[in-house]
Amino acid sequence: MIVYSYSHIGKKNNNEDALRYNKWCLLVCDGVGGGVKGELASKEVSNYILQNFDHEPLNELRLIALARKAQSRLNNLVSKEPSLEGMATTIAAIFLTKTGLFTMHAGDSRVFFVKSKKKKFWQTWDHSIVSSLVKNGEITREQARKHPLNNQINRAFIGNSENSTIEPEIHLISDIEEGDICFICSDGVLEAFSDYELLSLLSEEKLNLNQKLVHIQQRCKKESRDNHSAIIALFEKKDINFFSHYPTNWSLIDYLATS
Repeated sequence: MIVYSYSHIGKKNNNEDALRYNKWCLLVCDGVGGGVKGELASKEVSNYILQNFDHEPLNELRLIALARKAQSRLNNLVSKEPSLEGMATTIAAIFLTKTGLFTMHAGDSRVFFVKSKKKKFWQTWDHSIVSSLVKNGEITREQARKHPLNNQINRAFIGNSENSTIEPEIHLISDIEEGDICFICSDGVLEAFSDYELLSLLSEEKLNLNQKLVHIQQRCKKESRDNHSAIIALFEKKDINFFSHYPTNWSLIDYLATS
């Protein structure tokens, strides 16, 4: 993979986003809760997952177990320091294996895959009431951006004294092709772009990978109040030699222009 990334504080006093990656795993976490709590939660979860992820063999059960252990790491910190109770983070990640890749997400940090030549995309759906309304066709994507509950999520990794954990949502995607793009971001990026604008930019063949990310960063600096962080990656043939190409439900980017 060819990978570029950035993280910016936005107009906040503290950057609670954390991003990490290697050749097998890319992830973005967005801390929830304010102050050091969110920053600590995103840092601890992102570091733990990247350091403890074993790319082969891999399946959904092993990823769920990894996620639970990352959350237990937060719970252990809470047991030592009760003032950290409730610290939380979102997560959006991909994990490459020999036969395909897995996505993992909880909250409103998001994963996009884009087939530039075909102008198609696949995305994770945020864990929120507003996202559910969009999926059910009750409101449009543009209405969702301006919805008063837009920033409220109903799933995250939360440190707690009861040692409880949640399961992230996991998908297997095996029909990635050479030249496809992966884009992972915190919700601060989505403040500055509609889904259609963002996906149109990501699929623009006249811009190289770094130029796309620079454009996103510059616009977010002007228009995003929240922290904004992103990873963009281009899949090369060596990344997907053994993918099974079992079909995924891709959508047309141009369809978003009217939704």
